[in-house]
Amino acid sequence: MVELNCDYKRLTDKGSMVICLKIPKAYEQDILFLTQNKRVEKTSQLHVRIAVPRKPRSTGKDSQNHRLNGFIQQLCMFTGDDFDAMKMEVKRRAIKRGYPFKTALGGGPVPQSEADSSMVECAMLIDEVEAVAAFLNFTLREE
Repeated sequence: MVELNCDYKRLTDKGSMVICLKIPKAYEQDILFLTQNKRVEKTSQLHVRIAVPRKPRSTGKDSQNHRLNGFIQQLCMFTGDDFDAMKMEVKRRAIKRGYPFKTALGGGPVPQSEADSSMVECAMLIDEVEAVAAFLNFTLREE
């Protein structure tokens, strides 16, 4: 992902906002390649995501990701449920805590992929796993 800094913004006469971005020297060639790519030339648009900076969930040994998946695995061993099904259920339940989701064609919620979770969002999943375990009267172990 390329990090860009907003240098200037103004409203146009039609009310839309124009944002000019300074491209860091290290990414100039990437941006040029992207704008000169044959596939991109056929469209006149680029997809740009602008979001508030966020800290991604931790991964590796002793991480949030390890803790979440370890807890889900323990619950699966206790209930006999499938790991992926249990993880999806935890994500669905975490929506009430503010976990991000999109709406499917049928109108139901589709929780965000865990891989895209921030530290705060992963904490919501861990809290939900712990709530499910408490409801089932099961004690989770830190591994």
